[in-house]
Amino acid sequence: MNETEAFEARYRYLVQLNSARSVGELAAARAAELALQALRPELAGLDLCSCSGWMAGAKALLCGLPPGSALVDAACDGLVVLIEGEVVGLPQLMNAASAYHTENGYPVLGRDAGEHHWDGEKKCWEAHRPAHARDVLLLPSWTTVQFVEVV
Repeated sequence: MNETEAFEARYRYLVQLNSARSVGELAAARAAELALQALRPELAGLDLCSCSGWMAGAKALLCGLPPGSALVDAACDGLVVLIEGEVVGLPQLMNAASAYHTENGYPVLGRDAGEHHWDGEKKCWEAHRPAHARDVLLLPSWTTVQFVEVV
């Protein structure tokens, strides 16, 4: 699939997803999500409705990117970064140009993305609705953050 075809497919599945969600057709929405997921090789075969699958997806998307690369989590005004191979959630700062302070390389405002923050019943992070959690990976929006070690 060339770049134009991939773009058109993503657009088509996004329209289907939004349409299905707007009328509450859960099965159709899930089918569109899976179609979007299939277009991202990094997410192939992962269960984005499980904590381990979501974490593996985030790591796969962030792995190999320059330090400070972050997925935007617009649903909760947050960011998702990779720190020493671990997925970490950050709040978005009011001033986007501000740096995040770190202690021993870990962001002071960072929140580890672990099982204890995953709602197994809803199948998403405790601060999310299920669709929003999956959208962070299926429809990634990117930014870059800076880290400054506190001495």
